[in-house]
Amino acid sequence: MSTLRRRTKLSKKELSRGRSTRYLDTGIPEDPEESLAEARRRIKEAGWGFYTRKDTYNGRKYSVTWRRRIGLSANWESYSTIQKASILWHELVHIRQRQRMGHSRFVWLWVMTAFGRWTLEVPAYRQSIIAYEIMSRGQFNGTEYTKNKVVSMRKGYKLGRINNKQYTDETTKIWHSARMKAA
Repeated sequence: MSTLRRRTKLSKKELSRGRSTRYLDTGIPEDPEESLAEARRRIKEAGWGFYTRKDTYNGRKYSVTWRRRIGLSANWESYSTIQKASILWHELVHIRQRQRMGHSRFVWLWVMTAFGRWTLEVPAYRQSIIAYEIMSRGQFNGTEYTKNKVVSMRKGYKLGRINNKQYTDETTKIWHSARMKAA
């Protein structure tokens, strides 16, 4: 009786997709109000709208892109302008991913595997980090954010199947390069 060996390593293709800058935005304004307005403008220009979510996922309040609308978390109004803008820049990455991949492929990657989910979320959080760095003008502790987000993303997005060392090293490396780019 043979046992199937479960894959735990991200493949070269997945790593390449996670490192890609093709979905990232440039020209993020330094002023948080302007940045928020620009992100909203780009979202509307792409044909997407907004709604406020009343639900939570596993007790947490997330924003989500779904069916040409961005569901803003139930506690959206309590966020700072920088947090709101950063979230919208993150969601813009998902909009571009859907546009290029198609809705079905995007959803398949998200739902079916931790590996696919990683390749979608890492670039989106990379954009969030860049936005935070630009808008905070050096007041943002990107190192601490990265460390905390790597841990919470692994749990929150159920990425436990991916080898912990590779997941942590690759995600941190990609996000650290994003911080260097924004500086």
